[in-house]
Amino acid sequence: MTSSTSAETPSIARVSAQEPALDDSITTAETYDDQVRFRAYQLYEQRGREDGRASEDWIQAEAEIRRENQGRVPESGAAQS
Repeated sequence: MTSSTSAETPSIARVSAQEPALDDSITTAETYDDQVRFRAYQLYEQRGREDGRASEDWIQAEAEIRRENQGRVPESGAAQS
């Protein structure tokens, strides 16, 4: 009969410190959306949280983030415009 003890607990794969970090010069679609969402919210707050202009804020935020990321190479599969 086999009993379960902590010594028999299967090992959990750990992230190695040797693994390469994401290249900061490459913007993934998720990171891009997060940047735009954050900037759009900042614009909303700067305007005194006035409702009804979410689309304008999003478009302005996209334009600003694109300018900031200009010249960076997008990750393969990321949307390009």
